[in-house]
Amino acid sequence: MADLVTSEILGSVCRIVMHDGRDNLLSRPMCFQLLQALRAADGDDAVKAILLTGSGAYFSKGYDIADLSSDAEQAALFELVDAFIDLSKPVIAALQGDALGAGLELAMLCAFRLTAPNAKIGFPEVTLGLSPGAGATQTLPRLVGAETCLNLLLGGKLVPASLLGAGVDAEINGDFQAGALRFAQTLAGQNLQGLALKHL
Repeated sequence: MADLVTSEILGSVCRIVMHDGRDNLLSRPMCFQLLQALRAADGDDAVKAILLTGSGAYFSKGYDIADLSSDAEQAALFELVDAFIDLSKPVIAALQGDALGAGLELAMLCAFRLTAPNAKIGFPEVTLGLSPGAGATQTLPRLVGAETCLNLLLGGKLVPASLLGAGVDAEINGDFQAGALRFAQTLAGQNLQGLALKHL
């Protein structure tokens, strides 16, 4: 199986990077490797915070629609969603690029969200008659309110990530990855008790 996810310990932060060489689709192998990396970081006493990011133009383009008919593929995504909910340590989603569909839903499950100025978000799958299925109907309205949530879930358009308003904890200019790591390291030095469930 190709390495789709890498993780490294940087002080008290575990940085996990999705990199499938395309758009970081949440295929079954990607979900499995993310699950393993997240659980390993959560079980490491030296890790106080987890920084999740992507490579290239996308944080994640979302679920691999080509595999929608596969129960095993869907189960892999649902298991990953459950893992995010069960983590004891806060995860920071660092959107260096666009977060679409289930990729955005994973970011919504994180305790914090960082965005690059040009990052976009959206649920383009609704234009195909597909509804978000990884928790957005629960997490999104709590973060951004009913009106913004409905516009995102029903419109299918890509919009600037800044439209998440309070759902974005910081917009990082300049060297995005360096700035995201600084944010994570600062967070890791604070009292983190309860922050893993900030989004619930």
